[in-house]
Amino acid sequence: MRLGYHSSNLINDLKNIFKKRNLNNNFDVYDTKLFNDNFDDFWEKISCNYDFINERKSKYLNWRYCDPRGGNYIVKVVDEKDVLLGYCVLNINRYLEDYPIGYILDLLALPGRTDAAESLIYDTVRFFDEERINLINYLIPRGHPYQKLLGKFGFLDSRFKIHMFYNTFSDVDEISNIRNIPADRIYFSWGDLDVLPVSAPAHAFQRGRDFTRR
Repeated sequence: MRLGYHSSNLINDLKNIFKKRNLNNNFDVYDTKLFNDNFDDFWEKISCNYDFINERKSKYLNWRYCDPRGGNYIVKVVDEKDVLLGYCVLNINRYLEDYPIGYILDLLALPGRTDAAESLIYDTVRFFDEERINLINYLIPRGHPYQKLLGKFGFLDSRFKIHMFYNTFSDVDEISNIRNIPADRIYFSWGDLDVLPVSAPAHAFQRGRDFTRR
């Protein structure tokens, strides 16, 4: 497995040698402690872009990420000329004192605004580097557009599968049809789980160059 990560990381670096990362200087990325009403409008814009996604209105997001009883989360927002383009939610798991692990719990941008998502990832990686985080985990369906975007920043596909278990309360066929939905129409991340792992998991996206430090 270690050899596989080293090899994948080398291939990733070679691919990125000739790629220029030109971030939009008009973007404003900042931290927030509250999801305001603008996120309700944001949800209306992105909800029609997915066939499978948990509702993310301001009320839910504030309950999930802004109540201190639920955990200590870092919320980052990106906008352009006061227009909300996206957000991400981060967490640091310090269960292993000598090996803290970073999590990108949630990352969403408006349809077609991968440039805004890229700015969020750039700021996220910078934040985790400043915190001297050894490993960054991100969970996304394989084939989602963010997968390629994360590759620009050294993230690697661990190639481990996560098994989902569920109970049906409606049409079973509707649930089964999820298998036929294109990856870019599905959104599922760490933030949709009840709890976070307490040690480095063997799945999700892992940032290659930090993984090798272990």
